[in-house]
Order: sequence, then C-alpha cells, then structure tokens
Amino acid sequence: MSRMHSINRGAGDATNRGHAQGSGKGWRPWKPHCTVAVTGITDKMKKTVLQASFGEFGRIIRIEVPDGKTVAFVEFEERQDANDAIKEMHNTLIEDRRIGVRMVEDLQTKERRARESDRPRSRSQPRRSSR
Repeated sequence: MSRMHSINRGAGDATNRGHAQGSGKGWRPWKPHCTVAVTGITDKMKKTVLQASFGEFGRIIRIEVPDGKTVAFVEFEERQDANDAIKEMHNTLIEDRRIGVRMVEDLQTKERRARESDRPRSRSQPRRSSR
C-alpha cells in the first residue's frame, strides 16, 4: 500500500520575495541582508559591468538598475559574499566613476530620512536649571 504525501511548495516564501520587475510596486530585495546598494553609477551603466565587477565575490541572484537612478542593487546568494563585496568594492572606480557600496538593510527608508530631517539638529546638551 502506498501513502500519498502532500508537498506544500513555497509555503512561507511568498512574504520573503521582492516585487516582480514591472509590477509597479517598486523594487524590493528578496534578501535585504544579502543585497548591496551601489551608489555613484550612471543610469547608463550596464548590468554586465556590475556582474563582472561583483561576480568574483560570489553567486549573484540578480542585479537591478532602476530607470533614471544612479544606484544599483546587487543581490548575492550568501551574506558573506555581500560583506566581502562591500569591503573590497566600496570607494573604488568602475568605468571611471567612484562608487559607494553598502548593505541595503543599512539604508534608511524615505520616511525615516524625512522624520530625521524634521528634527532639530542641535548637538548641545540641554541646560540644567540651577537652584
């Protein structure tokens, strides 16, 4: 007698996925802890250039270069590969452009940046009243 086994494919994975390209919802990394943001590029830089520059650090899942932006996202399979890319590639040149590389999960959201820009920027300590 054979037993039937039910296979639940992809259960729990859907919330860990990024939006599909062209979905109108904007790009979201599947693995923010494995994705680096590359700043300082031109909007004309090809993905193949990024693949050649970052591919030596490990398996790349995907590369996104949003239209009209000067930032690219390189998603690695492993976090350590992303960390290695940050250490080796930050502040280097690609096609005569100095780039910055950092982990996506360390980037501030637009909302957080807006909140922080509304705060007073005084660095002095509050005065104590003397009695």
